[in-house]
Amino acid sequence: MPACRALTAVEMRGFPVDLRRLKDRNQFVLDQIEDTERKLLKYVPKELRVPRPNFRSPLFLARWLFGALDLPVLEVGAKSGRPSTAGSVLLQLRDQHPAVQLLMDLRKWNKYESTYTRNWIQRVKTARVPRLYPS
Repeated sequence: MPACRALTAVEMRGFPVDLRRLKDRNQFVLDQIEDTERKLLKYVPKELRVPRPNFRSPLFLARWLFGALDLPVLEVGAKSGRPSTAGSVLLQLRDQHPAVQLLMDLRKWNKYESTYTRNWIQRVKTARVPRLYPS
């Protein structure tokens, strides 16, 4: 039962967070996102760059990956009938073009930033003391 007591204590007291270090890490992640987007732009033809490519949009990704890059369509969405850009499809395509691995990296960094660093910074800012509370 010692683990149960320890987890209860963390739930009640939270755990200390170095806000400056967390903000530094967030900036690092934002820099990685920017760098990866810049690398991806090299593979986007000019006609798809207007206004600015949205690498989070399944519609844009389908036009780019399966149209401009001419990658094979491995799955089609059941409801939309459009080529799938799901992670499982990208895993199968990653060896066929370097942009696919970059796209997977971009998704990873975006997830990390939105789920952890940005969210944690907001939660710590609203806390009484610089601590995170799991619940």
